[in-house]
Order: sequence, then C-alpha cells, then structure tokens
Amino acid sequence: MKVIKSREPSARKEPSARKEPLAEKAVSAAVASPCVRNCCLDPQDYCLGCFRHLDEITGWSGFSDEQKRQVLRQCRIRRESRCF
Repeated sequence: MKVIKSREPSARKEPSARKEPLAEKAVSAAVASPCVRNCCLDPQDYCLGCFRHLDEITGWSGFSDEQKRQVLRQCRIRRESRCF
C-alpha cells in the first residue's frame, strides 16, 4: 500500500477537527425514516413502499425516538404478514 503525505500544512487537519461534534453524534443516532421514496397508498392509507400508515408518515417528524421505533416494529410486522 502506498501512502502519500501532503507537504502543504493546509491539507492537514487538526486532530480536534477530525472528531465529530457531540451534537452531530446525537443527530446521527436518531431513528432514520423507513421511507424508500416509493409512495403508493393502498385503500386503507398504508404505503406499499415503507408500510407506514398515512398518519405515521405525516407525524414522523414530530414523533419521539421511541414512537418511531414502535412504528418501525409495526412496519416490520406489516411487511412480513402483508396483512394490514
């Protein structure tokens, strides 16, 4: 493996600059949306792409992490059973 080091000081980062700020770590640990950008609602208003109900989709941004995890559990059950 060939390692190339830059001689320009501006190309080097300070050790503290490489570390992720604490606030960014909290955001990256948040529960991600299950949206697959393939929205198609069935007659009961369930998305056939992510298996969320329309109320779960529209409320997602206001849900707590625990509420989001509960929605994800329901989505998994719906996906596996294909019965919702």
